[in-house]
This record gives sequence, C-alpha cells and structure tokens, in this order.
Amino acid sequence: MKIHPIRIYVGVMVAIAAILTLLADWSQFVALSGSSLGGFVLLTGLALFSEISAFSHRIARESGNSSLVFLPLVACLLLFGPAAAVLFIAVIAAIAEFLFRKKDLLRGLFNTAQYVIATALGGFAFAWAGGEPFALLPASSAFDVQAQALPVFAFGLPLFLTNHFAVAVAIAVAHERSIREVLLRTFGKSGIALLHDVVVLPVAIAVAYLYAEMGWFGLVVAIVPFGLIRYVYLSKYQLEQANRDLLRALIKAIEIRDPYTSGHSLRVQRLSEAIGQHLGLSERHMTDLSAAALVHDIGKIEVVYEEIIQKPGPLSEKEMEVIKSHVTRGVEILTSLSSVSPRIIRGVRHHHESFDGTGYPDRISGKEIPLEGRIIKLADAIDAMLSDRPYRKALGTDAVHTELARCAGTDFDPDLVRLIVEHDLVGQHRKTMELERALGPRDVMKEDVNTFVISRN
Repeated sequence: MKIHPIRIYVGVMVAIAAILTLLADWSQFVALSGSSLGGFVLLTGLALFSEISAFSHRIARESGNSSLVFLPLVACLLLFGPAAAVLFIAVIAAIAEFLFRKKDLLRGLFNTAQYVIATALGGFAFAWAGGEPFALLPASSAFDVQAQALPVFAFGLPLFLTNHFAVAVAIAVAHERSIREVLLRTFGKSGIALLHDVVVLPVAIAVAYLYAEMGWFGLVVAIVPFGLIRYVYLSKYQLEQANRDLLRALIKAIEIRDPYTSGHSLRVQRLSEAIGQHLGLSERHMTDLSAAALVHDIGKIEVVYEEIIQKPGPLSEKEMEVIKSHVTRGVEILTSLSSVSPRIIRGVRHHHESFDGTGYPDRISGKEIPLEGRIIKLADAIDAMLSDRPYRKALGTDAVHTELARCAGTDFDPDLVRLIVEHDLVGQHRKTMELERALGPRDVMKEDVNTFVISRN
C-alpha cells in the first residue's frame, strides 16, 4: 500500500522535533527553583487562556485562528530558558490542536511538531546571541531589558522562517504544487504577520520584566495587557466582519433581481483571487482585492438600475450613462463604511477603466489604473463571457481566449492576459462554473473549505 507523501513529511517533522527536543539544554530546566517552576506553570496557564480566547478569522479564502500565545512563549524563553520554551510550546500546541481546535491526528501532529522545531531552532539562536534565562542568574541580578533585545530578535527570526517554510512545504506536498511557488506566496503574505510579531515583542519583554520584579503576581498583572490587546484585535475584526456581512447581503439583493447574474460577484471574487495568487500578492493586498472583487457592482443596489440590467436588447445612450454611474455610486456606498480600505474603493472605482484610456469614470490608462481595477476588469469580463446573458449564449474557452487576445492592450492589461492564458485560468474558471451549476454554489464552497490544507494557526 502506497503511503501518501504528506504522511511521510509529517513523520519526518515529528522525528526532527523529537531530535531537537533531546538536543535542548535540559540542564537549565532541571536547575530551576521550585518558585521558578511555579512561574512556568502559571505562564503556561496564561498561554492556555490565550488559546481558549483565540478567535477564528478568514482572509480571502483561507481561515485561521488569532491568539496571543507568542507573547507568553517569548516571556517563557527570557525567564526560564530555551528548553523550558520547547516544553512550553509542545504542551500548549498539543492541547490547543487536539482539545481546543479538534484537529485530526495528522494536522495536529504536524502543527505541534513544526511549532516545536521552530521554537527549538529559535532557542539555539537565542543562546548563540548571548541570551541567558533570568531565573538562572544570581539572585541579586536585575532584569536588563536592553541586553535581552538582541537575543529575543535572534530567537524570533528562525522561529518565523521555520514556521512559514514548514507550512509552505506541507501545502506543496499535499497539493502536489511547486515548493517555490508556495514559498513565494507564503512569505509574500507574511509581512503583516511578521510586523505584528515585532510590534508585540516589547510586550513579551515587559511580561518577563513584571515577573522578574514582582514574581507570580507580575504574571497575574500581565493578564491586563493581554486582555486589552485581544480586545483591540477582536473589536477590529468584528467591525470588519460586520461590514463584510452587510456587503454580502447587499450583493445578494442585487443578484436576486437578475437570474443571469446570480453568483456573478462570488465568481469574479474567486477568479480575481486566482489571478492575485499567481501574481504573488501580499496577504493584505489579497484581502483587499478579494473584497473589491466581491463588491465591484455594489452600486447597482439602487432600483434605478433594475430594469436596465434585465433589458434583453442594446442599451440607449441615456441608459448607458445610467449604468456607468453605478461605479461612482458604489464608491459613495463604500466610503460611508469606516473599515473599507482605500485600496478596495480604488478597485471598485476603476474596474471599468480601459488600458488605452477609453474607459470610465476617470479615463486613466495603462499602469495608472490600480492593479485591483485591472484584475477585476478582466475577471468580470471573463465571467460575463462564460455566462449566458439575455442577449447571447455563453462563449466557449477558445472564443474567450480569442477575445482576450483581441482586446489585450486596449481594454485589458496585456501582462495580465498573458498570465491568465499561461495558467489556463479561463478553463479552470469554466470548470468551476460547470460544477457550480451541477452542485449549487453552496456545495462548491464547501468543497473548497474541505480541501486538505494544513494551517499554521
């Protein structure tokens, strides 16, 4: 019986984690006093609290969990040493993966192993940079914040790189994709995550300082900043989620009016994401592109557009002017929502600009058109050509390719057209549309969610 490569990869990861765990300097952990061990247990409890209070989020079509476990991990390293940090993350990861998140055995083992490997390698870098656990220093020693800065950053870099490299390889192996392609996408999306980790590092050092100055009570006090940080993150996420839900409801209201455009916005979103992924866009950029693609026609929510949308024949000049106004109307709607980023608004405003400058509303041309607008224009046109309309039947894949080639450099960005043809995104999109017609949009989305992908969260 042939063993799937992902099982072999996970087995190797578990073996490496075990070896690195054995190589850690456990003499430091054994030398900890009873009071320090009590502090280690209390810090572990603080981390479990962070994992219990983690909240799920979704970026584009990928989901994950946000928690603050990185903070107590760094504090544990500073206070009790690299070996304690390895034990700490192994316990936390195993409990979080198997008990809290209910992961299956393979995913749970992988995530736990890659966390242990990343922490162990970071611990070696910490020791190499001169880091010393505070609990093992002489009793008269003061906690030197400045002296800890370099070892902490030395710990964080291999931790970050190992974490993302391990996940990228897992995705490549599981989906039989190029490791280089997945690596570029993974690290391209990681800038925001790295920035967040760097920003919160001083908080982790502060937690260690509180313990050094106040003992166990210092860790209890540390719960306050933990709670405040989580509240800020959660409030921001909930506001963004509420706006997304509102926009989805508005898009659904638009498409209910016209059976020919049902599901169009979701399909444009999906195709725009595929283009963005092949371009290697960052996580934040992908999120904004996805949102802009979903709401690109939101201006059509008003009743004035209803009859024109459903008209089977050609539009009059006056009707065309009304239809064109949906772009600026959509911008007005989105501008009224506080959490909608300028990039999303630009994508919606410029998704009808033409590469030669003959589009609307601003008649800008070439690379002056924001990338989001150029991508959405192409995705919108491809989905429209592959769909039945009141005035014509859907075009075939070859006919769409012919039309894209004809309009490259006039309507469409020729570089994006080449990318779409090279990766056969038209053919893939058509297959997805056929599956959607057979199973329904809800089932297609379920299939996407259930695809085997190991998350680093």
